[in-house]
Amino acid sequence: MSWMMRLALVLSLAVPFAGCGGEEENDPTENPVEPEPPEEIPVEEEDLEPTADEVPIAADFEAEAEAEITEENVEEALAELEAEIGEGEGE
Repeated sequence: MSWMMRLALVLSLAVPFAGCGGEEENDPTENPVEPEPPEEIPVEEEDLEPTADEVPIAADFEAEAEAEITEENVEEALAELEAEIGEGEGE
């Protein structure tokens, strides 16, 4: 064995014991420090769930659809909607 390998072996065995002995650490039960409770953030119940007025339904879009979609452009509008729905499937 070369002298470098011996030195590496001695150091690898000695290093873990270098931290042993010495001063004793304070016993955590001697002087317990109680953590401060986290700050409570007020949450209003109305923030948690949307109301029926906030959630759009099909009836909300009927007037817009009747105005924009005619017999002449129904196929084009359908193709646009199908493409839009197809884009959302990959998410």
